Amino acid sequence: MLSRKLLTASGIAVALCLASLASLDLAVTAAPSDGTTESRLPSSPRQGGASPCVMTHTMTADPAVLLLGEELTVTLGVQATCPNLESPLHVVLVLDGSGSMSGQKTQQMKAAAARFVRDLELPGHAGRRVGVVEYNSQARRLCYLTNNENQAISCINRVGANGGTSIDLGILEGLRVLEEGRPSGPSSAVEAIIVLADGASQTGCPPVLNAARQARDEGVTLFSICLGPDCDHRCMLMAASSARYYYYIEDPNYLYAAFRHIADSLVGEMLGVGVRSLRVREEWGERFAYVGDSAEPEPAVVDLPADWLAWHEDYPAREGVTFSLRLRPLHAGVQQASESATGVLTDVLGRTAAWQFVPPEVTVLEPGPVPTNAPSATHQPATATATATTAPSSTATERPKPTSAYIPRAVRGVP
Repeated sequence: MLSRKLLTASGIAVALCLASLASLDLAVTAAPSDGTTESRLPSSPRQGGASPCVMTHTMTADPAVLLLGEELTVTLGVQATCPNLESPLHVVLVLDGSGSMSGQKTQQMKAAAARFVRDLELPGHAGRRVGVVEYNSQARRLCYLTNNENQAISCINRVGANGGTSIDLGILEGLRVLEEGRPSGPSSAVEAIIVLADGASQTGCPPVLNAARQARDEGVTLFSICLGPDCDHRCMLMAASSARYYYYIEDPNYLYAAFRHIADSLVGEMLGVGVRSLRVREEWGERFAYVGDSAEPEPAVVDLPADWLAWHEDYPAREGVTFSLRLRPLHAGVQQASESATGVLTDVLGRTAAWQFVPPEVTVLEPGPVPTNAPSATHQPATATATATTAPSSTATERPKPTSAYIPRAVRGVP
């Protein structure tokens, strides 16, 4: 069964550098009532010309009216598309060739990896290339980056099954394959490493995370596939560039499902959307207090003394990304739910652009005294008492006059 562990890898801080917004000439349409704003982002000066990227961003606050001391949720939505903007794609398969992979595991891995190569449609896309690395106690390159589909599959079929497990050495060798495939000048290629393991690394997790950090520092996206119960799930999750790039496969028969999803991510998201990275920064200011650990997904940086946090998302999904946090107002009155909220986009050609969210207004009320209801008087209906009447004398010749009787209002039903 294919199981996606949508957990947030922690412990890695990302330094964010946001471009100045004052000098940008953003063409922004008027924000409609639902808080959606669309921006056509200009390219950076070094690139020249208009960027094809279109950004749709929203910012909402819920509830819009609350009492002082209550909490509100601020949600920022971002969706970016850069049509007709496709860069080269360089992928290295780092495959487990340790002894524990012998038998069905290695056969299923080779079959799934070969289908992945075919899914990339190399013959029809000259800019797409695949390299292959095998690792056990050591790591060795089986294929340089190649656009030849048959050659890449032949290299996959050469992966063995013996020795120990050094995942870190496999990742580092994969990086060398990518480095050797880069041109001498700046490269616009989308680079990725897919590392598969069925056990824990023999030198522990820290070397694996160091190698993964080096890949991220070079702008390489790392996908990790954890095969079977003996795999170090936590380590492979933290090694992946994002939680959505981590896959746990319990049964090797389902390995291709993971490779198929990765192919869709590479071609459909990274190449199809055209956005390499997205940075969003939220500053709530002195009128609000941040509710600890409320930000989703986990932010890359949180600076509580300075009242801000920031998220960093590589290759955002085509359907967009949503960020949220909870705040507690410190002052009553009508006020904006954010002091400043900004975003920076980098497309696959390295061009950067920035925009500013439109903060919604919230109304914060002073809590008033709680009214107390006085107990209502209980109406006690009067009780009529019967009075004895004297029977007329049988000798009386005069007809008796009728006498009036007192009937209480409650008995009569008169309002």
